[in-house]
Amino acid sequence: HLYAQNNDKLSCGPVKFLVDGSMQGYTANLQWPYYLNGTNGMENISASDLAQDLLLVHHAGYQAALHANGDQAIENTICALAKVLEIA
Repeated sequence: HLYAQNNDKLSCGPVKFLVDGSMQGYTANLQWPYYLNGTNGMENISASDLAQDLLLVHHAGYQAALHANGDQAIENTICALAKVLEIA
C-alpha cells in the first residue's frame, strides 16, 4: 500500500479535488434558480473528467477528498462516484 511508504519527513494523504468554488465567494457551482447575475459559479472539473481522475486515484491506492459546495457540484460529484463504483 502506498501509505506504507510514509515516514516522519514525508507522508501522503488523500488526493483533494476542488469540484467548485465557495458559497461566500459566489463561485459555488449552482443549479437554476440560484444563479447570481446570470452565472452559476465555477465548475473546476466536469463529472466525466472527475470520474476518470477518481478511478486513477482509486487504482493507485489513494483516498480522494472531494470539495463540492453547490448543488450542481454535488450532483456532478455523485455522478462521478457512481461511475467509478460501476467500473471499480
